[in-house]
Parts: sequence; C-alpha cells; structure tokens
Amino acid sequence: MGNLLKFLVILTIACQVHGIFLRGSLINELAKHVNVLSDIISFNFRLLQENVEPPRYLRKYDFIIVGSGPGGCALANRLTENKNWNVLMIEAGHVETLLQNIPLFAAINQRSEYDWAFRPEPQTHACQGMNDNQCFFPRGKGVGGSSIINYMIYNRGHYNDFDRWEEAGNPGWSFDNIEQYFKKAEAKTLGDLKKLLKQVNVEYNPFKTKIAHTFLDGHKELGFDEIQYNLHSRPGVSYLQASTLNGYRHTAFRAYIKDILNRPNFHIMINTQVTKILINPQTKTAYGVEFQRFGRRQKMLARKEVILSAGTFNSAKLLILSGVGNRQDLKKLGIPLIQELQVGKQIRDHYAYYGITFVFNSTGNSVSLLTTLRPENLQSYVEGQGKISLPGSGEALSFIQTSVNERGGNVPDSEFFQLSGGLYTDFGIAAAALNLKQEIYDKVYKPLEASLYDSMTLLVITFHPKSIGHIKLKDRNPLSYPIIYPNILSHPDDVQTIFESIKFAHTLLETEAFRKLGGRVHPIPLPGCDHLHFGSDAYWRCTIHSLTSTIHHQSTSCKMGKRTDKFAVVNHELKVYGIKRLRVVDTSIIPEPTSGHTNAVSFMIGEKAADMIKDKWSKK
Repeated sequence: MGNLLKFLVILTIACQVHGIFLRGSLINELAKHVNVLSDIISFNFRLLQENVEPPRYLRKYDFIIVGSGPGGCALANRLTENKNWNVLMIEAGHVETLLQNIPLFAAINQRSEYDWAFRPEPQTHACQGMNDNQCFFPRGKGVGGSSIINYMIYNRGHYNDFDRWEEAGNPGWSFDNIEQYFKKAEAKTLGDLKKLLKQVNVEYNPFKTKIAHTFLDGHKELGFDEIQYNLHSRPGVSYLQASTLNGYRHTAFRAYIKDILNRPNFHIMINTQVTKILINPQTKTAYGVEFQRFGRRQKMLARKEVILSAGTFNSAKLLILSGVGNRQDLKKLGIPLIQELQVGKQIRDHYAYYGITFVFNSTGNSVSLLTTLRPENLQSYVEGQGKISLPGSGEALSFIQTSVNERGGNVPDSEFFQLSGGLYTDFGIAAAALNLKQEIYDKVYKPLEASLYDSMTLLVITFHPKSIGHIKLKDRNPLSYPIIYPNILSHPDDVQTIFESIKFAHTLLETEAFRKLGGRVHPIPLPGCDHLHFGSDAYWRCTIHSLTSTIHHQSTSCKMGKRTDKFAVVNHELKVYGIKRLRVVDTSIIPEPTSGHTNAVSFMIGEKAADMIKDKWSKK
C-alpha cells in the first residue's frame, strides 16, 4: 500500500474518531469533508474486490477448496504451483479493505462484516459478566479467514505438543516432521530461523512502550529468561512476534493469494456459501459441492478432491449437512446417513481471563484510541512504526507453569498477553467485542476513560484446559448457525490454572520494575463479586467465572486421530474416514490444544497438507 494512501486512510479514521469524541471543535468540520474520502476509499476497494474473481469459471476443477482460512490459502498457493491442476477456492465473505489491516483495530474488526459472529449457548461456569452469559466467538469471514480479524500473535507452540500428536496415532506430525512447514510459511528471520520462501511475515514490532519494557524487566527480576519463543518455547518472557509487515497486518490473503491471482489455473469465488458436499452414497466418494450464490443454488464438480478449510465450526457443519456425522443426530435432522463419525462431538479451546488491569502513575504510554490517533502520530504509522502498528495494543508475552500442569519438563500451561491499555482505552469497543455487560463497563472501566494515567491489561491464557465442549446443528437449513456448547471452565483444574496465574500476576506487580511506575491493581470491585473482600482469594475466584471467555482458538471438531479413536474424523493425512477424495485442512483437525496460538499452526497445517496432496496426485 502506498504511503500516501495509508496516510489518508488513517487521517480519515482519526478525524472521524475525534469528530465523535471532541464535539464542538473545529475538527468536526474537517470530519464532514473527510467522510467523503472514506466513502471513496471504501468504494474503490469494492471495485478491487470484483477483480479478484475471473470473468468465467470452469465447469469442473481438479481441486475445490471450501473456505479460505490460513490453511486454505496456503494450500491454494502450493497446489497451483502445478500448472496442470485447476483449483477453485470458494469463500462466503469477500476481500479485505485497508481498514481491516491496521493492527490497532483488531477489536473493531471483530465487530464487523468480516466476522461470522457465532454466539454460543449461555455458560454456567464462565462468561457470567457477559450479556446473557454468552461469550462471543468471532471467526473470520473473508479471504484470509481469521487472519483478517485476529490479534496477529505468531506462536508456534512447544515441540512437545506435536510429539504428543504423533504419539496419539498421527505419524508424520512430530515436531521434527512439521518444523519444516513452519519454516516454509515464515518469511522473516527470527534468530537462527532460515529464510526459505517469502510467505507470512513474522516480526517484532519496532515500537515498544515503557510498559512493555517494564513487563519484561519485572519477569527478569523473578528469574525469567528473555526467550525467542518460536525457537525455544519454554517458560520465559518475550516481546511479541506478530504476523505483520511494516506496521500492517499480514493476512493469509496478502501472504499467499494476492500474488497468485493471475495464475490461470487458480480461481476464487467470493460472497458464496457452500451448503453441501456432494458425496456418492454408493461409492462414498466426494465429487463436488453445492453452493448458494446471488440467491441461486448451484453446483461445482471436482475431479480429484474436495478440501474443507472452513474452520472449526463451518467444516464440521458442512460434514454433518452432507451426511457425515453422528447417526442419531442425522436421523433427528432428517439427513440421510452416509458415514457415521463423531463430527463436532469435541470442541477444545484456549480460555482467556480478562480481569487483570494495572494502573500506573506514569502517563503517555497507554495505547488510547483518542490520543493515539492524533495527527502527530500519523506520520510514524506511515513509516511503519508507532502505537497504531501495535496488534490490538499487544506488546509482550510470558509463559508460566502452574501446579495444575501435568506435562512437566519445560512445557508452559499458561500465558500472559500484555496489552498497553485496558478495556476502556478504546471507549468500550473491545468491551463490546467481549459482550461485556454495560453495568460492569460503566462501574469498573468507564471511570478510567478520563484518566491521564497509564494502564496495562494482562490476559491470562490457558493452554491445556480439560473442559470439552461440542456443537450440533439447529436444523438442516445450511444457512442456520450451529448450536455451540463450549462448556468453558466446566473442569475445576481450569479454574485453578487461572487462579494461580492471577496470584503470580500480583507477585509481578511487587517487583522493582513495576514499583518504579507506581503500579497497582485497579481498585474498583467487579459487580457480582463486590460482596467479597476485594483482593481476597474468594474475590478473584469469583471474577474468574465472570471475566473468563475464549481467546478464539477453537479446534478438534474434525479431530485427527487413529481409526480406533472414537472421536477421530480424519486420519494423519487429513482424509475423512470412510469418504474418498475428501479432506479437512484447518484447525478443526487439531487433536488437542497446543502451548501456543492457532494462527501459526493453521499455516503449518496448510503447508503440510499441500505436500501430502501433491505426493498423492503427482504419482498418478
């Protein structure tokens, strides 16, 4: 993107934000004129989106990829390297615009048309501080999938995670086998990583606040090493490594698809929702897909394979709609059974506790939406630096072990994600994305909106929760959303993991590094827990059930496993059991959660799947 255009986009947003919050000032007049520019930019990018699609589609393709998440984008790029294969990728959403690619606006994107906006069932043990006890499950809808709306954290996980995958009956998925696919996906050099092919840009953000430095210094006082966690994952602390490029979100579309749009053997069909996989019930062979486009039901055929890359919820949903699922569930829905598999019967996730807010005596470091978008900050972003380039204000990570950890060794079971700000620094946008109750926001966070003092939020992320959820279909209407039962914190060990992490956070606050900034816990008690003594163990345990939700890493609905695993849906080659020429290539195949984030893993899955598919069909 040209620097001038980037500058104009940010200036547009800055003027609009200031026009909202600085009513009565001269900038309101400027905002009126700049709104016209905003409309022009949006319109121009809609025209560019139309150019993504070819003038004419083929009657049949060798491979049809359903969905365009990171795994699907990686797969499309690699399969079309073979000029003899025609590949069609079908996506329900459309192509990103400039506004989706500003790292600071991650929370805004999760309330946009680029989000599927899944709404799980009300929770009993978690999300008590959310409206209707419902935590929101944002999932990306557009070319690039959730890489359009996530917080861009790039974290492979621990080598032990993948060794366990192989030990569970998935040959070829140990870390020694899959490390090459991480490297193949990664463009930049991190430590001793060798640059292979330019795909997903992974980098440290060049801008760092004093709060981030304090976060690292405090951990070092407590004996933590500063680590390169994508090289040597273990307990330690680090500045954030993110999938960004020069201050710009680097999506799967930009990494894998943008530069291959001119390949004659590759076509994309956007704004199109696949409604069913076509499977011959006699031969149990997938031969195409049915989809809805511009209000019309149509079909497209595949010569070689249909590949689902629609994500944890939609890949499972499409299998069930197509007759692959639990026998009794299909019978209730009136869908003829083709292959009985326990699709969607396990949903695993990483959970996040949002309740730790520290405030400081310092000023000028927090990433406040209003102050960050002042004109003097725009030039630094045009140059790829400054607060606007921070992923949702995130700057650093640390990895710890609690007493609940059963893996031993150097495998962490909890993570702190440090954000230089709080739920109030964007005037409630992130709180709305969390579905936080207005009562809680008004009492706890709104009083901080007028504060000039810095703040920091520590998200506690659990890596190996024992709670397991599931999904089922509401009905046989392909446009209906699945019913999601996440069962967050239904296992007491998951509560204990978060509780011990909260206690460690308070130890961190007592370090000299944090005392220098005058760090203290934000003292307003949480409604619903204010009957308990603030700061007591009972108080913090109460807040866990109110302010724990998802960190958006759902997986396992189409679990990879050996045939004797009753919940396995695909084998180690990602082929759906009992169905020929049908694979799943996305995070739904993950057998159990990793000690990291799914962003990196999803790219790796796509790269490995591409080699497996190439190996099969190149021999024919």
